[in-house]
Amino acid sequence: MTLAGFRKTAAAALSAGALIALSACAQIPASERVENCSPTEAFPVTHTGEGSGSVIDENAIAEFTFSVTGVDGSEFIPTVPGYQQDGESMPVNLNILGSFPMNAYGQTTSLEGVAEALRCAQSGQHVEATMTLGQLVGEAQSEGAPEEALAQEVVVAADVDRVYHSAATGRISPQQNGIPAVVTAPDGTPGVTMPQEPSPEELRVATTIRGFGPEVQEGDELTLHLSAFDWETSGQLLSTWGNPGPALQFAAGAEDGIYGISEHLIGAPVGSQVVIVAPASTFAGEQTAYSSALDTGAAVVFVIDILGAE
Repeated sequence: MTLAGFRKTAAAALSAGALIALSACAQIPASERVENCSPTEAFPVTHTGEGSGSVIDENAIAEFTFSVTGVDGSEFIPTVPGYQQDGESMPVNLNILGSFPMNAYGQTTSLEGVAEALRCAQSGQHVEATMTLGQLVGEAQSEGAPEEALAQEVVVAADVDRVYHSAATGRISPQQNGIPAVVTAPDGTPGVTMPQEPSPEELRVATTIRGFGPEVQEGDELTLHLSAFDWETSGQLLSTWGNPGPALQFAAGAEDGIYGISEHLIGAPVGSQVVIVAPASTFAGEQTAYSSALDTGAAVVFVIDILGAE
């Protein structure tokens, strides 16, 4: 199911992956480890400039602009942001490049080569890569195209404005009674194990990973990953993980458009993972775009990774 109607963005798709248990130590996503990232060897690529922070990997959320030109300077794709809304560049899941909206033509196209060129780049860096048209669009979209056209060389140029944490990053907190245990895949995708007790009738909030960043203030524009689970079935109701589109953003506070759950993020440091158990009464009587997904008659468990706050 797709999330829609948030004040600044929309989107979500179910995401799956093998789960691993948390250990009593710091949670550091692979994207935080620059030394673990290897740029593509499929074609020549250069990253210039003094980069900082996280690197772009396949799960990255980033703000960037890019262009594609022929080696003779002819324009294939003018300089465009990875995603924009109301004329403003916004953070986006890198996998949008698997089906990039070409608004001028009213269609989408695969730009796998752009994603490959961006791999391992950091905030503040300029990226340039020379590749064939076939490498740009990928094998699936190349099928049936003339070999001569696919062999044509193009130049991808990109500027990386910001790379967000790809998942919660911080110190793992001790497990609390009455709070579902969170387990994560290597990319940070969460799953939950529910306590052996009836669906709670009261609100419960716990910080399962305490981040190292500044504390969230009321009204901050938050960039988040969010998953929601049914207490009684453990089934996933909503998730932004794996979403091929803009990152989830909304202002912290009661008017966030999703039952005010972000009020419970105020005071949490950026990088934190917060678990919110909202009783069924939260969703009764207020009809929103999420009622059909969240109003199950049971408590709903939200697992939220705070990736950024402005």
